Amino acid sequence: METSEIEFPRLELMVATDLKLGIGKENKMAWHLPTEFSYYRRMTSCADGSEKVHASIFATKTWQSIPPEMKPWGNTICFILSRSMTEDDVRNYRDVYVHSSLEEIIAHMRETDMRKRIDRVWMHGGGFGYKEALLSKHFYRLYHTKIDAEFACDVFFPRYDECQLQIVHDPDVPQGTQLDHGISYQIHVYESTGVCPLLDAP
Repeated sequence: METSEIEFPRLELMVATDLKLGIGKENKMAWHLPTEFSYYRRMTSCADGSEKVHASIFATKTWQSIPPEMKPWGNTICFILSRSMTEDDVRNYRDVYVHSSLEEIIAHMRETDMRKRIDRVWMHGGGFGYKEALLSKHFYRLYHTKIDAEFACDVFFPRYDECQLQIVHDPDVPQGTQLDHGISYQIHVYESTGVCPLLDAP
């Protein structure tokens, strides 16, 4: 499948993992890498007054891990993938919606008025959200920050086969090995080939 054939919305996953694909512990990041977090915010946020904005998808715990002063995320339209939350939980926020499945979120984004407002769609995790996105026919790109260290994590990114993805260049992504607080990391950008890359796919 050509990526041009992927129907709107094209899901782009943003994740940072350690050497064992760990992504966090006790609903928090397990590391402190300000330069990597700055890149993450820059890529997934929008400036005030933008004509079109990004959409952000969060699973329940990922949404709950965001500090109150940073909600909603970066002037984006937020969709929460949750079977436990309801619209009442986000009634104090503008442009934040709750759905119990990724299919419902996609259907909402495809509504005419919503579609006119959205340019890019970012999946922020956690593990369940990432897996659902990788299984979806709407999966487009994976922005994977690989941290050259191990941390104590209790949540992990799904195992995937890099050979089923295509490495691509994005000029907005820091190139080569980065160093922050003595820890090195590198950002890899992969694009869908139309084949599910999950190693543990159902």
